[in-house]
Amino acid sequence: MFGLHSNAQITSNIEEASLILNALLMVNPKSGSGSGENKNQALINLAKGILNQIPEPFDIDEVDNDS
Repeated sequence: MFGLHSNAQITSNIEEASLILNALLMVNPKSGSGSGENKNQALINLAKGILNQIPEPFDIDEVDNDS
């Protein structure tokens, strides 16, 4: 989101992360995943998959200079 005060941005990010983590817990299987991994490992693997999809941070000053 653009234009938010830095504290509002932090609060927004925390709430979004909380929603994502709660969603992960809701889809967490109650029993084994069938692949032999336990619930914690299944969650870790899911979180790592999501983390790998997040783009690298960019330098806003560098982006501004390119335009």
